[in-house]
Amino acid sequence: MLQTSSTQAIVETAAALRRQHPEMQAIEVLDSLFSHPAAALLDESMMVPGSHLGGLIAEAFDPVMTPSEWEAWAGEGTDVLIQDALLKVWREEILPRFDARYRGRVH
Repeated sequence: MLQTSSTQAIVETAAALRRQHPEMQAIEVLDSLFSHPAAALLDESMMVPGSHLGGLIAEAFDPVMTPSEWEAWAGEGTDVLIQDALLKVWREEILPRFDARYRGRVH
């Protein structure tokens, strides 16, 4: 996994791309982010609903729920059964779509 400062730099780069190029689709931001060699060291544990990267992943790969819905329904304060069910969907449906596109670029 990347050191915290490097990880933060990559997340900040993604956020800056969104600010500077609001017309960019989430998939384009992720393509740009994962073309950077350092992104290969990112750990999947950083790619959870509610995180900045998780929001981009949800926007790019989930045709049903929005990033805001993921954050609201899978986050703290939600019933544990709902959280567990949604995190199962995240692991079994969303992350495999992400992995199919970026296979080998994330640990």
